[in-house]
Amino acid sequence: MGKENNEISLNDEEFAEAIEKAGLSKSLNNYTAKIADKRTSEGIETFKKNQGKKDLTDKERLQEAEKEISEMKNNNAKSILNNSIKKALKEADLSEGFAQYIKVDKEEDIENAVKDLQENILGQKQESIDKKLKEGEVPLKGESTFTGSGSLETEAKDFAKKISVKEE
Repeated sequence: MGKENNEISLNDEEFAEAIEKAGLSKSLNNYTAKIADKRTSEGIETFKKNQGKKDLTDKERLQEAEKEISEMKNNNAKSILNNSIKKALKEADLSEGFAQYIKVDKEEDIENAVKDLQENILGQKQESIDKKLKEGEVPLKGESTFTGSGSLETEAKDFAKKISVKEE
């Protein structure tokens, strides 16, 4: 078992054993079946699309193939970027659900965008607390957490929606 960049590298036997120990066999089987079904459906769609292209010239086929490869690269890049955003949110103790409010084109911009979001969320919560204090309301103890407390997460999502609408 090797460990590089916080990733654990397992061979097939070690992987199967780890999945079994973690009690994730059924979940993994369901996930892989879902992915296989998706890939099969995509393959069938591509096959159907290609059936209509049999009469294309070599140049047209090459252009179509280049276009498909470009789309695949673009989708892969978006997926990698989205995974990086989710990782940064998790490291900042924010819900992965906020990923939809992070609008960046480059991976190096993610950290600042997450930091800004976190500061904005905390700032909005502080404004809410300040307002309550001005009105004489005593804040509840333990009221603010980022995981499932309800009010903070709702306020944060509302704020994130507000700022994402302004940017567009």
